[in-house]
Amino acid sequence: MAFSMKSGNPLSNFRQYIPFLRAVCMTDGSMHHQDTKSNATRSLCGRYESVQLERLPQSFNEHLVIIEGMFMINSKPIRSHHKTFKDIMEYLVRRWILPHAKLSANEIHILFDRPNSLTNDKPSLKDLERSRRDKNLKENPYKTLIFNFLSELPKGKWMDFLKNRVNKRNYIRLLGQELLSLVQPHLKENQTVILGGCFDLGNCYGIKGIGTKFLVDKLVSNHEESDTLIWAHVLNTSDNNKNILIYSPDTDVYFIGLSHVSRTLTTKNTIIQRNMLGDNVKYLHFNTLVNSLYSDPDLGSISRENICKTIQILYICSGCDYISFFVGFGKALFFNTLFQYADFITDNQNIVPGYLSSDTEEHGFLSFVRLIGSLYFKKHATEFLPDFRNANELFKEFFQRNPNLNVRKVHEYWLSHIRDKVQVRVSYEDEIPPSIGALYYHWRRTCLI
Repeated sequence: MAFSMKSGNPLSNFRQYIPFLRAVCMTDGSMHHQDTKSNATRSLCGRYESVQLERLPQSFNEHLVIIEGMFMINSKPIRSHHKTFKDIMEYLVRRWILPHAKLSANEIHILFDRPNSLTNDKPSLKDLERSRRDKNLKENPYKTLIFNFLSELPKGKWMDFLKNRVNKRNYIRLLGQELLSLVQPHLKENQTVILGGCFDLGNCYGIKGIGTKFLVDKLVSNHEESDTLIWAHVLNTSDNNKNILIYSPDTDVYFIGLSHVSRTLTTKNTIIQRNMLGDNVKYLHFNTLVNSLYSDPDLGSISRENICKTIQILYICSGCDYISFFVGFGKALFFNTLFQYADFITDNQNIVPGYLSSDTEEHGFLSFVRLIGSLYFKKHATEFLPDFRNANELFKEFFQRNPNLNVRKVHEYWLSHIRDKVQVRVSYEDEIPPSIGALYYHWRRTCLI
């Protein structure tokens, strides 16, 4: 501050001083800190080894296959063979759809993002996220192009063509117009291919081995993102489709699915393919993950109905597309801390009221504060030794020392004590625990997500 006053430069120019609350996403979609979401998968697969598969079980016959099309369209054309959009689309059919059709899948769904699908004049969360990502892009060499089914493919790098969002959306629209007719000759009479997200009104169209394309009324939606649209299709599929294979490398997909386990697990067997086609394919068995969470003794204090919701909210509040990460705390540390101190963080007892999956202020927020305090205590434990071995012991001390304070005030004093201890050990403000005010806004945004 003294140097700021002497030099005349504002505090915002210096890394250790910023004008905003920590860990809060700004209105323009910018974040204070981003990190790697996929570490959550590594953490869970490391804890539950049976969750990750290197091949599909022999008994798993594909009934419903759902392909997240936003990854499919990244398939680059082979320039020596693919000259037009017709060529690349035929290639997509051969590479992505026919392998499943030959295995006699009942239905194959290809789903895409549909930007601006929500009927609201204000920017959506996805709009803010796109703006944030676009800020990190260099100027795109591709202008908006006009093309059709028989047009020559654009020259240059395929991904540069797709980075232009208008080009990408028009390409997806073109797939919606042409893909069903391209795939129909390869289908058996009782097989169905369905497209979603390609059509501006949110319609969903399918085609069988014989007949014309038809509207699938029950799948009409206003989903902006394919990772949520996937679960709308899972939940609305026929009871005959017991085995479901989802292709999506997006970590968000199976965490979104945790919201729906009570509606899908009883009748469906779901496996998620996490990486691109090739020899080193990785799968995540969704049912095994959920059953592993249910039977984990470290989560025994959490009611069965709240376990999957708690893991989902943990994934969100620790940082995602719309929520800032905490500097120095990756996904793995968040997950390990919850498993280690689940009784303290989300047990909902008199001394520690609230559970992490709750969206009410007196329950979810206080549980979230205990989670964050436990994280920083764990990382800087030597500062509290030998008096306290964990954050729970420190909390009980504050609770007993202040019997006349309400529970929320005890949480505030407890967190402030941890902040004071951590502050003497770190070099930058980013590394200090956020204030309880900043955490409140962070938690409210987490509930929104």
